[in-house]
Amino acid sequence: MSAEGKNQGMKHVTTWARWLWMAGLWAGAVVAHAQVGGFYITPTRLDFDARARTGVLTLANDGKAPLNFQVRLVRWTQDADGKDVTEDSGDLIFFPRVTTVEAESKRILRVGLRGTTLEEKEKTYRLIVEELPPATDKAVPKLEIQMRFQFSIPLFVAPANPLPAAELEDVSVSKGALRFRVRNIGNETLLLSRMLAMAGEKVLQEGSGWYLMPGVSREYALQIPEDACRTLGAADLEVITDKLVLKHKVEVAPAACN
Repeated sequence: MSAEGKNQGMKHVTTWARWLWMAGLWAGAVVAHAQVGGFYITPTRLDFDARARTGVLTLANDGKAPLNFQVRLVRWTQDADGKDVTEDSGDLIFFPRVTTVEAESKRILRVGLRGTTLEEKEKTYRLIVEELPPATDKAVPKLEIQMRFQFSIPLFVAPANPLPAAELEDVSVSKGALRFRVRNIGNETLLLSRMLAMAGEKVLQEGSGWYLMPGVSREYALQIPEDACRTLGAADLEVITDKLVLKHKVEVAPAACN
């Protein structure tokens, strides 16, 4: 069958399994593994420092058929607006780069640092594990939907002297929302797991953020219920990260709730 015929004879559906560990952060824990169907990877992140220079990921296939994968590394940064940016990288050592995980079995994926010197600022990467089509010459039946898994595992290379730090900026209430900017002024990535708009100990609104890398800032807004907003007088903001907690109190005028 020609390449054109094959393309017409099947639909490709890509399943993205990125950042699944986030689901566990609300309970203060990290999910043990990222999983789609009968395939999973554990752990869901790797951290490197002066003492931990290598790491291991386990690829497990609980299904009844073998799965083929290719692995690649990307440098992971954020732009001025806090949006994720990735580009291919060869900074770290990892192997195997192509592997087969047999049915009901596991394979080990090893990752390590190339150099011996840590830098002043943390470096971040993602290891992309992509499923490959099965090695077969058989024609694919028409309209057969083939699922392709892709996992993106974050890798963090700690700075020589970790200094986590952040600050809240432009905290105000307007149009019924508590608005603020979080700026990372340290040299490590922060994970903003919970953001709370409060009246004393009472939670009025809650949200979650994302990774915030060194030197990056991002704006957020938490909508306050209108009836509560008009009688507040003042609101308490609390931003909880994986390394520190930020707090700020701001006055609330009734006109700011419109």
